[in-house]
Amino acid sequence: MPNIGDRTNESKLGYSGRAACIYEACPECGKTRWVRIRQLGSLCNKCAATKRAINYQGELSKRWKGGRINRGDGYVFITLNPANPYYPMASSRNRVLAHRLVMAIHVGRCLESWEVVHHKNGIKSDNRLENLELVTNQQNLTYERQMQAIQELRLEIDELKQVIKLLFWHIRELRQGNPVLSSGDKPDKCVETIYGASCDEQDDEIVQS
Repeated sequence: MPNIGDRTNESKLGYSGRAACIYEACPECGKTRWVRIRQLGSLCNKCAATKRAINYQGELSKRWKGGRINRGDGYVFITLNPANPYYPMASSRNRVLAHRLVMAIHVGRCLESWEVVHHKNGIKSDNRLENLELVTNQQNLTYERQMQAIQELRLEIDELKQVIKLLFWHIRELRQGNPVLSSGDKPDKCVETIYGASCDEQDDEIVQS
């Protein structure tokens, strides 16, 4: 086992070079290893990698994009510096949800964990202040149920529109004498019974809608 300060060269250590080496300890962690004379006082590989990671993280990173990160479900994360006054809201990875940060800046304080920021239009990436509302968790759940009900109604309306188009197609076929329906009713009677208007008028309304 070599001692601190022992010297040799790379060829004796099994390397192809002939540079002079010295046995020394890493000034950071104290790990002993052979280093070239010209690298005397350098950090070991692990400590050097850790230092590089610290020096090039956050705004110093070449991949820095302003600290904005899309979470994938519509929400946006913002990376905060520990010196930021709203840093207490950040996670262990120095990130805070953008809509919460916008509201916190607006009210001038960090938000409590039980306070919820609601997106009025339901678009989670739309973090304009006018689209945000500070609510309780119960209010947010009520809004979520209302938005879900609205979405279901929209889907139902789309399905009804498709049914109406299909019915008009059947009526046009009946007018042309094609037996597309099993019903014995005449086309005009079908129109009056179902819609109370002519197919042409209904077609115009559908096109306009």
